[in-house]
Amino acid sequence: MSSLRVTNWLLLGIFLVLLGHLLSGTGLPTVIAETLRLDQCITSRPADKPVSYLHVVAHPFPTE
Repeated sequence: MSSLRVTNWLLLGIFLVLLGHLLSGTGLPTVIAETLRLDQCITSRPADKPVSYLHVVAHPFPTE
């Protein structure tokens, strides 16, 4: 009987720690996105170097 009581308290403690971890949001990675600044990617002459570059990734569409 004493062993079951200790097990129940340990399980309750683990549950509370996991619940606190979930509620604090530390388990989720933060995502930081920078807005696209297209004006800095466009230059008036082809020889000018832009301040930043625009990266485009194209994914193939699934065919069914």
